[in-house]
Amino acid sequence: MPRVEYEPKLDFKDVLLRPKRSTLKSRADVDLVR
Repeated sequence: MPRVEYEPKLDFKDVLLRPKRSTLKSRADVDLVR
């Protein structure tokens, strides 16, 4: 139970930080498209 609760908590933080850092996603997308 603690393991499953810890995973979603980390995912949520990662997701919140990911959308804020659009540079990483945009850069990866451009690299793949290029």
